[in-house]
Amino acid sequence: MAGTHGFRIEARGIGKHFSGQAAPTLSALDLTIGGGEFVSLLGPSGCGKSTLLRLLAGLLRPSAGTIRWVASDGSSASGTTLPDIALVPQEPTLLPWKTVFDNVYLPLRLRGTARTAAMPRVLDLLRALGLEGREKSWPRELSGGMKMRVSIARALVTDPDFLLMDEPFAALDELTRHRLNDDLRALYTQRRPTVILVTHSVEEATFLSTRIVALSRGRVAWDLPVDFGAHRADLRDHAAFQALRGDISARLRADQAALS
Repeated sequence: MAGTHGFRIEARGIGKHFSGQAAPTLSALDLTIGGGEFVSLLGPSGCGKSTLLRLLAGLLRPSAGTIRWVASDGSSASGTTLPDIALVPQEPTLLPWKTVFDNVYLPLRLRGTARTAAMPRVLDLLRALGLEGREKSWPRELSGGMKMRVSIARALVTDPDFLLMDEPFAALDELTRHRLNDDLRALYTQRRPTVILVTHSVEEATFLSTRIVALSRGRVAWDLPVDFGAHRADLRDHAAFQALRGDISARLRADQAALS
């Protein structure tokens, strides 16, 4: 369960070559992610961020290399011992014929959890994500930001070990994005799943992460810890935050220039 920090991911020599491509999307990529980390993947479009996320989620198979889920005792997880993984895609993908409550409840229902037993957990998440009072609303009645909140609640309702997020805030305005970043950071601090976020936003990555990994040419270009501690409510106004954001932007510009 989330917060146990019982698993880490070890990706070794990962390659991914899609049919018809002149060059592989990923090539000889090595990456280890420890339990309880919040890792953001940065890099230019086409560098393989979303492909890597889908490989980690098990939605794609690597063309080369191995991905291991390693338990705290050093053994490789398999079968029923695999960690619980939840994915938040770019679009909320809510079921239009189900209410907000039932969309969030769905993963628990599929696992056989009774509605009455699931109700406290669902309502707690809706409250934490600013959706209290929206339980009976339909997706068509929600703004884009609200739909994404429901999508995040649905992913978290099973208390997953790993939360994988593929640019979930890309289509939102800046104010809504900031609010959702604040909510996500608070939920991460409380629940401590391992989070892997694909984003193009340097500010978002700097605010949310405990670590930032940049990809370039299908490999890890650099790997940077973010040491701002757990409580970050006013972090965006701090000089240290702005300095790190500027440093990361400069690194990305240098990576881009090297590709030219």
